[in-house]
Amino acid sequence: MKAYFKRIGGLRMGWLLTAVVLTCSVCVGAEEDQTEVERRLQKRISVDFKNTPIDDVLRIIAKQADIDIVQSPKVTGVVTARLSDKPVGEALRQILEAHGWGYVADEHVVTVATLEDIAVMSDVVGAAGAKEQGEQTEAERRMENRISVDFRDTPVDDVVRIFSKQADMDIVKGPKVSGTITATLTEVPLGEAMRHILMAHGYGYVVDGDVVRIAPLGEVAAKPVGGGEAGRETLLVIEPTQQQPRNSEGDVVRLRDGRLCLVYTRFAGGTRDHSAADLAMRTSSDNGRSWSRDRILLANEGKCNVMSVSIVRARNGELLLFYLRKDEKLKSCSSYIRRSADEFETLSAPVRVTTLEGYHVVNNDRVVQLSTDRLIVPAALHTGFDETGTLVTEFTGKGVPMVYYSDDSGRTWQRANVPVTPVSQRKLTLQEPGVVELKDGRLWMFMRTTHGSQYGCYSRDGGVSWSQPEPTNLVSPCSPATIERVPWTGDLVCVWNDHSGAHRFAEGRRTPLCIALSRDDGQTWSRSRVIEADPNGWYCYTSMSFVDHRMILSYCAGDKEVGGLNRLKVSAFAKDWLYPASSAKGRDN
Repeated sequence: MKAYFKRIGGLRMGWLLTAVVLTCSVCVGAEEDQTEVERRLQKRISVDFKNTPIDDVLRIIAKQADIDIVQSPKVTGVVTARLSDKPVGEALRQILEAHGWGYVADEHVVTVATLEDIAVMSDVVGAAGAKEQGEQTEAERRMENRISVDFRDTPVDDVVRIFSKQADMDIVKGPKVSGTITATLTEVPLGEAMRHILMAHGYGYVVDGDVVRIAPLGEVAAKPVGGGEAGRETLLVIEPTQQQPRNSEGDVVRLRDGRLCLVYTRFAGGTRDHSAADLAMRTSSDNGRSWSRDRILLANEGKCNVMSVSIVRARNGELLLFYLRKDEKLKSCSSYIRRSADEFETLSAPVRVTTLEGYHVVNNDRVVQLSTDRLIVPAALHTGFDETGTLVTEFTGKGVPMVYYSDDSGRTWQRANVPVTPVSQRKLTLQEPGVVELKDGRLWMFMRTTHGSQYGCYSRDGGVSWSQPEPTNLVSPCSPATIERVPWTGDLVCVWNDHSGAHRFAEGRRTPLCIALSRDDGQTWSRSRVIEADPNGWYCYTSMSFVDHRMILSYCAGDKEVGGLNRLKVSAFAKDWLYPASSAKGRDN
């Protein structure tokens, strides 16, 4: 078990041998509950180093203690030290701290780095060690397979492929992870080997379902799956892969057996809105800490794709699955519904919702079940008709907001009394509408625009007729908002890209992603709080579900590197996060 690393340009590593004087004896009486490395670090040694390169110092200590030591490329220079009859761990600490370095020990491997980096690495190793055996997923169990590796100036892409083969699972490497690696490890668990090799060079990994994601250590440590600031946590991040280049537009529901169920659009034929895609499903039996592998809930039945799912639990207990079937780019896109009486084990035959021909846009998590049991599907029609009223005309960004409604639990559908204005006569860019029922019984439709804010209009007759759209006080780019009612308090909650100036924002970009509350049905809103703030991020198409005392959001969380819509994220927010004690007094219903 000998390994140590040295950068010589990029991530190149090697070692040089110098002469030292060293004697060693073995310490007895180590506690039985110590790890293998902790026991070996109790061995006693005497050393005499005179201007000895640090990589040689670590090589000799590793050999005498019979441990693997991984050396950060930032640890360079020479060492002069004389120590007599000291435990290896203490000797190592004294030598390293004198030069501003330190070490972190795992079960089988020790990593040496700067004291600044050790603070982050200790959190990573500590989090890994805190996981209980009974909590492991299948992917995490695979990471326990022991491996021996011998990398010599091996490109990191090849190292990742080797690790992927060893674990029999997909590994996604971020574009910032590059260089070459030289390393030798013997009989070390795969996860631990990856953790230390990556940590030594500023990278880390997280296991996300059946995929391992590698990224800069700061990103992984700051936002680990299952971690985050108090009251909020990231439950799942689905990264794009070569076979699965885009993952987007999902919805989350709780199944009868208590599992969380995510259904999302999994693209396989490209990343465009008309690229081939299926509806995939994952479940979690531990409140989102781990997730099953994908199961294709609905294979592509459109000439282009199926996408943009909404899930509604009907009053009779059935699950209603709404989705778009896209048959012709910018010409034919229709909403359909399928039913399931067995928690998505099977689906009924489809029923068409949008009765008009043309290109309808219905976002994910947009279908609403009113207090009257009426189902409302808000849509924007982006095509028109010729003079005969039969031939579909060209696509335009200026959609006609409308709703389709059903009073028999989705078996038959009617269209609201909204005229389809000819394309040439449309004045406003209105897109991707949503609907929320207000306390006084009215329906409020909100929609994204290119006019600097969300626009809104109202219906007093259950969605049959609507007022004229007008600007709201939700300032935003051309990006959709999600507004729903909080079951605990009756307030409205809105998630959107707040460009009011309350937070820094990049003009025209879908960032930051923010959240605010309204206690007067949307007339006024609390100061927004930031959920995601990366100025290069692209956050949109949010679904919102309330499960027990948590609000669960799924949303696109891409960036310039992976593509704005290509990464899907699921996060949970505790009731106490949404309503901090200082502002929630008297609001607990």
